[in-house]
Amino acid sequence: MARKTHALIDLDALRANYALAKTHAGAADVIAVIKADAYGHGMVEVARALQNKATVFAVAFLDEALTLRENGIKEPILLLEGPMDRSEIAVARANNCWLMLHTPQHLAWLEPEDIATPNQIWFKLDTGMHRLGLSEDEFLDFWHRQNADLQSNLSDHCVLATHFAKADNDPDFTRQQLISFARVQVLTAMRTSYSNSPGLLIEQIFADIDLPSESFVRLGISLYGGTPDSLLHPVYTAALTPVMTVKAQVLAIRTIAAGEGVGYGQIWQAPTTTAIATVAIGYADGIPRFAANRMYVMFADIALPVVGRISMDMITVDVSAITEEVTVGDMLEVWGTQQRVEQVAQALETINYELLTRLSLRVPRFYSST
Repeated sequence: MARKTHALIDLDALRANYALAKTHAGAADVIAVIKADAYGHGMVEVARALQNKATVFAVAFLDEALTLRENGIKEPILLLEGPMDRSEIAVARANNCWLMLHTPQHLAWLEPEDIATPNQIWFKLDTGMHRLGLSEDEFLDFWHRQNADLQSNLSDHCVLATHFAKADNDPDFTRQQLISFARVQVLTAMRTSYSNSPGLLIEQIFADIDLPSESFVRLGISLYGGTPDSLLHPVYTAALTPVMTVKAQVLAIRTIAAGEGVGYGQIWQAPTTTAIATVAIGYADGIPRFAANRMYVMFADIALPVVGRISMDMITVDVSAITEEVTVGDMLEVWGTQQRVEQVAQALETINYELLTRLSLRVPRFYSST
């Protein structure tokens, strides 16, 4: 019999999270961000589940987009990292992909015919993230070198975008980013995109900034039921439903005496007589090795501590609280509906994004939908 450890992907929850974002985004088009294999949820399956709901998808680079095309996905796809070389512009155009241009080199590659299709060319401004993006001076130098007709075409067909660096915990910094963005937008009159998942929650900080209604918002972690670090809009975030539930199988149960250790290095010793379950998931499946003695797994509504080192294929769990209930073959929840992935991430001093995307492909995904 195959190992039972798996991830259950709730496609109804996915669609509900998307619909919730749509209501919160007003008139803006909500782009479903499905890069990195849809944050570990399965890019093709997620895209199929959102067909006829999401009108645009976003991925990191062209290879991801071509995988979607090979699997029958027809909607426009935004390439968030833009073209890797000049030849990709033609390939992207041929495959109805929109390009995020973010370096002076990208601007040098741009030809007038590249802006003939609405929304196909996006310009990313670096307003404080300092990761990707054109500085205000770099973009304005490009803009002022264009003749009036080309400027008009850019305004009519292109999108101006930026990325918030601290939207989930620093409204003042985010406000300054948006003020910088507005200086360029008012000159170019382009459509706009600046909100990511946490950006959807902070409209109050820029209600008085002179910008048109946002044309596109980019829905990432919230699509999967994940919440930003700070619950800036608790009614919205409380309504998000976790899409992924990871469960792992109990392989063995043993009782060890007080003072005996568990696992490599014996870094944890039992304080009293303790029931230990060995569970079929480990760092090869995506559980961080540094989770030793820091995280919990769930049996119904009972939190059980992971004790001892994380092994490649297994973890060990103190099941003394449920000795009478747990048996070999039972499934324990690593994260999902009983324990949100954010709770696990907080215990490990990391973020939900990392845990979701590092889940190994050897953990099979099963999809549910009514």
